[in-house]
This record gives sequence, structure tokens and C-alpha cells, in this order.
Amino acid sequence: SDEWITSRVGIKTRHVGGPDEPVDEMAAHAGAKALATAGLAPSDVDLVLVATSTAIDRSPSMSARVAARLG
Repeated sequence: SDEWITSRVGIKTRHVGGPDEPVDEMAAHAGAKALATAGLAPSDVDLVLVATSTAIDRSPSMSARVAARLG
């Protein structure tokens, strides 16, 4: 239930991407926002890890796709 989830993990909202919003694009947008908030450049990142159950293809990996989008 909503109450159970909120009380245990603090999630209050859930966002769902549209049919024209690829997972790697959404992840890269979130990564770019996190980098900007931290005052870091993509070149400051040594490793990109992505955990998803909605992969686009087997190869390249979602992490590689996101890293490429970040620069």
C-alpha cells in the first residue's frame, strides 16, 4: 500500500516515462543533474553504474549508454 511504502522507504511519488523517453536518456538526464548539483564534470567520474529491469538491448550495456550520453 502507499502508506506501507512511504513509511518504510520514504517514496511518495513515482514517475513513469513516456513511450518516446528511452531509459538511458532519463538516466543520463538524472546523472547530469546530479553532476551539476555536485559541481562536477563528466570527466570527474570514473565509473557509471546503472541498475534497471528495463534495458534497451543486451549490448551496449545501459551503463555504457548513459556514460556516452554524459560525455
